[in-house]
Amino acid sequence: KGKSADNNDETGKKVNIADVAGEHVQIDSYLSYPLGGSNPSVTPSEMCKIIGEKLPKAFGGSTADAMGLFVTPASQYNKLRQMMGEEPVHIGHDQYLLTCDMGGELADLYTKYMAGGHTLTLGGHTLKPATDKSDEDTAAIANSAMGSNGGTVVVADELLSQLNLQPYSSSLLVNYKQGMDTTEADESIKYTVLDNLLVDGKEPGSWGIFITRSEMYAQAAQMNGLISYLAIYIGFVLVVACAAILSIQQLSNVADGSRSYRVLAQIGCDDRQIRHSVMAQQAVFFLFPLAVGLAHSFVALKVIIELVSIFGNMSIGGTVGLTCAIFLAAYGGYFLVTYLMSTGMVRAAIATRYSE
Repeated sequence: KGKSADNNDETGKKVNIADVAGEHVQIDSYLSYPLGGSNPSVTPSEMCKIIGEKLPKAFGGSTADAMGLFVTPASQYNKLRQMMGEEPVHIGHDQYLLTCDMGGELADLYTKYMAGGHTLTLGGHTLKPATDKSDEDTAAIANSAMGSNGGTVVVADELLSQLNLQPYSSSLLVNYKQGMDTTEADESIKYTVLDNLLVDGKEPGSWGIFITRSEMYAQAAQMNGLISYLAIYIGFVLVVACAAILSIQQLSNVADGSRSYRVLAQIGCDDRQIRHSVMAQQAVFFLFPLAVGLAHSFVALKVIIELVSIFGNMSIGGTVGLTCAIFLAAYGGYFLVTYLMSTGMVRAAIATRYSE
């Protein structure tokens, strides 16, 4: 009312979001307390007390627990599920469903709470779980490179209309029309955002922000690339430095021990036995630091995984595998080169004896 959803693009041409919008759904989120209130009815800390769990680290230092979980109507949630090709979930007047797309500890917390049959009290109404598992597959209520839903309570529309809860946000999830070129649609949609929303001369809110699927994928790729680069670069420098020091040390030991290898040849040790001796000695010196490094890495990896889980349902498995492969290739390469150079020095030392 008083403002349309169209705007001028950079050429002055009118752009209307309806021109590109195909299947879509609006998700309205409410705080778990009524208008004018300030004490949330549903908080993660209270849920943790009930089931005897610690508050997930994702809530550490944030205001999420003070704000409580969000509330959304079942009709909008089920429309989102249908839009994503999933079957709707029946949620009765006295039931609830917890959703979360941030994975890890948060999803586990909500699943344990629902699986235990624990009730929630919302606006004086006691609700029981509609299922025994938190929904993660269709829990994203907004496009985001990371998790966007730290916890939402889905309730029946009839109940929500009686609670008079404080509105918090509204997200419009839109698929482009069938057959529409994504690049052209992305280019046109960016001009639909208005700085201010005026209704009858007043400014009740703003259009907020928007992000396309292409931008979301690009942001996720950039984030993963940055994390991978930092992890590989810092770790690679340390691995190469360690391997280089060990290589120089072992080559120095072989050079200093050339007389000992000549003695082994004099007492009847064949070339194969001497090479095995060099291999065993250098393997010990290279493998022990590697074993210690792996032990430290496993401990650090556990902490890193917990840290990454704070940012949402992100996986670093591919990054870890790639990093390990690069490190082992570099470290193993130094070991192989050191061994080959050492055996060459040993053969030269033995040949010197025979030439004498």
